[in-house]
Amino acid sequence: MTLFFMIVTHYISKRRGYVPEREKPPTFNEVIHQMKESIWALIFPLILIVGIRFGLFTASEAGAFATVYAFFVGLFIYKELTWKKVVKILKSTAVDISMIMLIILAAAPFGYATVIGRLPQMLSEAVMGFSENRLLVMLLILLVVLICGMFMECIANILILTPIFLPIVTGLGIDPVVFGLCFITINSLGSMTPPVGVTMYTACSLMECPLGTYTREAMPYFISVILVAVICLVCPSIVTFLPNMVFGR
Repeated sequence: MTLFFMIVTHYISKRRGYVPEREKPPTFNEVIHQMKESIWALIFPLILIVGIRFGLFTASEAGAFATVYAFFVGLFIYKELTWKKVVKILKSTAVDISMIMLIILAAAPFGYATVIGRLPQMLSEAVMGFSENRLLVMLLILLVVLICGMFMECIANILILTPIFLPIVTGLGIDPVVFGLCFITINSLGSMTPPVGVTMYTACSLMECPLGTYTREAMPYFISVILVAVICLVCPSIVTFLPNMVFGR
C-alpha cells in the first residue's frame, strides 16, 4: 500500500509541477543532526510498538499514552507548548470530538435498523446465489463490506459481518488470514469515504478542508487501496509468504 501511495503521489506531483522542498538530498551530517534534534519524536513509535507488543497497554490505551507523552515532551523538553496553547488545543479537541460523536450517534440507528432488517444476511445470500466462483464471490463480499463501511462504523461492521462472511470464505477454500487482511483494509476504507466517514470528517476538520475537495483529491488513493486488496486476494502469497517462512504452512 505504501508503494502504491508513493506511485500515486509521484504522478500527481509531476503532473502538477510540485517542486522538491530542497534541491539536493541532505548530507550525512545533516541527517545525524536532525536525528538528534528529533530523537524524542523518533523513539515514540518504538515505545508504542514495544508497549503494545509486551502488553504494557492496549491499542486504545496507547492513545492516552501518546497524549501524555506529547504533552510532556512539548511542555518540558522542547518547551514549544505553553499553557495558553493547551487551552486552545482542549477547545479544538472538544469541537472535533463532539462532531465525531454526533456522526457516530447518527450512524447508530442506521446500524441497528440494518441488523434488525437482516440486511447483512440478505446480502450474504445474494452473493452466494450470484456465482460459485470463489474469486468473484470474494470480490462481491468486499464490495458489500465497502458499501456497509460507507454507512456504518468500522467496529460494528467487524462484529456484524465477520460471522456472516467468514464461514462462506472458509467453505470456498480461501485462507482466513487473507480474507481478514482484505476485509479490514476495505472496511477501514469505508471510514475514509462519504457519507459517514469518521476518519474523513476528522481529517477535514483538522485541515479545514471542504468535503468535496477532500473526496476529489483522495480518489486516486481510494482506488489504490482497493487495488491493493484485490491484488492480495488474487495473489494470496503476498500476504502469507512471510508468516509461512517463520511459522511454516
